[in-house]
Amino acid sequence: MLMEISGVTTDLPVADVERARPFYSALLGREPDFQPNADIMEWRLIKQPEVTLRIVQGRTGVPIGQGRIGLGVDDLAAERTRLAALLPGTVPEPTVRPGIIASCPIRDPEGNTIVVWQDLLPPRGVPSATD
Repeated sequence: MLMEISGVTTDLPVADVERARPFYSALLGREPDFQPNADIMEWRLIKQPEVTLRIVQGRTGVPIGQGRIGLGVDDLAAERTRLAALLPGTVPEPTVRPGIIASCPIRDPEGNTIVVWQDLLPPRGVPSATD
């Protein structure tokens, strides 16, 4: 029997949550949706199923600066242009595997990697829970 997933949360550890705020606010284009305390900021990236990115003050068991997350976008070129204007000097040219994927790894001030990517594969069906 498959687990019915209703959401996904991922944590990226940083040394100082408030120091990380400008980077992630620029990356995501808005301030956090929720900050339950001084050690956590949350952005709800997708409402249903819920996908949440949490920036946490170094307590997840993952060493600070070694976290990694991928954020899929529909238009990597447009996102790269936007991010390069907001985060000068931190956004490299994308790597492209024709017909498969284009990606652009960005490092936050702590060294965590955020891979902004665009799927270049042709549309395909998504397996259902009964497949």
